[in-house]
Amino acid sequence: MNLSIAIPAMVNNTAAAPSKPNASAEWPSTDSQDYWNETLKQFKAMDCSPGWSLPIRAMIKSLPLWAILVSYFCEYWLFYTIMAYTPTYISSVLQANLRDSGILSALPFVVGCICIILGGLLADFLLSRKILRLITIRKLFTAIGKGVLFPSVILVSLPWVRSSHSVTMTFLVLSSAISSFCDSGALVNFLDIAPR
Repeated sequence: MNLSIAIPAMVNNTAAAPSKPNASAEWPSTDSQDYWNETLKQFKAMDCSPGWSLPIRAMIKSLPLWAILVSYFCEYWLFYTIMAYTPTYISSVLQANLRDSGILSALPFVVGCICIILGGLLADFLLSRKILRLITIRKLFTAIGKGVLFPSVILVSLPWVRSSHSVTMTFLVLSSAISSFCDSGALVNFLDIAPR
């Protein structure tokens, strides 16, 4: 029996009972309990296995999978570290008040979210026009966004530009925007190595 049929039938069975002042605290009637138990037995009797097994041993031995996992770990370690300390940096170094600190802290991540979409569109454009091969696009976007080139240089130069609020915020926004290209590079590789 389908669950979409079972739930309305249960609701109709329990709704027919007369309502009492504290009906929500009482047990449902035995008819609805029996019906629910019968429905659960039918679902347990169904074979819900997908017809294939998860190849865990092959996954553990897969070097591309390990490379993707390490890449994810490094990317999100950087992301969460920057996300956690950006408000503190803005309020203590830039001496911004609490309201401005919250708005300024969110700005790099809003721009980063927009650039993730734009990076994906750019990668799809380069691939659909056959300007670059898929592996070249992945390597290029990973090299640009992973901090190998631009984001790390921008973040390392922050102590020398902290006297200017606008330059500091521009550097934070640029770092977030450029590192979002990594999502179109290394972070979509699960789709590339997944079975077709």
